[in-house]
Amino acid sequence: MRMSINTKLTTAFIGVGATASLAIGAAAIHSSANSLMEEQKNSMQRVRDTKYQGLQAYFKNLEAVTVQAAETPDVAKSIVSMSTLFRTPPTLAADKDKLDLGYSVLANEIKKRTDSLTFQQPESAWTKYLQSQYMINAYPDKSSRVGDHSPYRLLHDQIDPYFTSILEKNSLYDIFLIDLDGNIVYSNQKEGDFGRNLKNVGDHLSDTGLNKVFAAACNEKAGVVRYADFAPYAASKGQPAAFAATPIFSSGKCIGVFAIQLADKPITEIINSRHDGEFTVGECYILGRDLKYRSNDYHFGTAAADEKVDMASIHGKISREIKGEPTNNEDRAIHAYQEFKEGGINAEAIEQSFKYRSNVGILSLDGRSQLGQLVKSGITTQGVATDVAFNHGEPVINAWRPFECGNGDLNWVLNCELSLENAELAAKSLQLKLLEILAGVIVASS
Repeated sequence: MRMSINTKLTTAFIGVGATASLAIGAAAIHSSANSLMEEQKNSMQRVRDTKYQGLQAYFKNLEAVTVQAAETPDVAKSIVSMSTLFRTPPTLAADKDKLDLGYSVLANEIKKRTDSLTFQQPESAWTKYLQSQYMINAYPDKSSRVGDHSPYRLLHDQIDPYFTSILEKNSLYDIFLIDLDGNIVYSNQKEGDFGRNLKNVGDHLSDTGLNKVFAAACNEKAGVVRYADFAPYAASKGQPAAFAATPIFSSGKCIGVFAIQLADKPITEIINSRHDGEFTVGECYILGRDLKYRSNDYHFGTAAADEKVDMASIHGKISREIKGEPTNNEDRAIHAYQEFKEGGINAEAIEQSFKYRSNVGILSLDGRSQLGQLVKSGITTQGVATDVAFNHGEPVINAWRPFECGNGDLNWVLNCELSLENAELAAKSLQLKLLEILAGVIVASS
């Protein structure tokens, strides 16, 4: 059957129109996929900046709390009185032989709360006396069962509730009062550093972050807070610890230092929060310039915060197959262990992080990655880029931003990452949906 010229022209016009629609649609789909990739990058930067603002707010509040405590009159009175006591032997423990014997009996118990590899019996009579009274007799209740009837007990009980309140409200690890001689005259948690001297080499605290921040604070003006970054700390069982400190002034003179030991949990919670709804596929974390993490991995951190999960025994369960996103905390711990192992992280470091329930200051980013090179180079600008040599062996999109605090004492890089594969899958999914829509429109129009 022969078609009329009108029919032929109509058919041709439809064909040309369909071809043009297909070409225009294909171009639009390609553009949409590119736009989606760009929007994913923009979303990562928005989330990164939200985390950055959260960190700023956290440290601003921390500094306000630290300065306020140091400026409290009762704190100044306490450190003066406690420091005076430290210059004279305790009258209730004047018998040195008896004191040494009593301390040696308790030494094994004290070692449980410190790093036994660096633990040494203190030289000071006051240190032996206070540690034997407050670290053992009162554990875990720091004051109600103390057998101490010396003048120190009265001073301690006047200030301890105030410091305990500060510690609990701000999720701190410990609080210290340190006199100008370097004596730790007060510690809220009564670990192995309590009663020791920061300057005395024999007390094994001279080469620690606490001594570093103490020395820095002694040379500052009132209201200035200095920091020491996360590093292994023997008095806390060798776990990495960070510190902040500010000078205590009275009548215009520095009389000591108020210091705090930071916990990594509040920092991790800021970085791992996923309630913003913008960025749920990737991971956010903080790196130090040494490439060690300053926040916990999302799955690891969630599991470690659950005291019911026996993190130290997870290595015996890593053969368990975890399909999809883990739904319980033990599976999250197993998933994290498997990820670390597959990423080539040192097995000893993994075991140590699970023992301490923390990645902070223990696990490191691969220095061969592009992000690792940027962090080590001292990058001071924010940015976003694809990293083809990442820690876990897969390309990712990174959105980073440097973070500093305490006159550069803390010099970190905040990063949000997204697997390039996940980003491309999302773009391809959009392309397929748009192609289906375009095909339906062409069929309908013909």
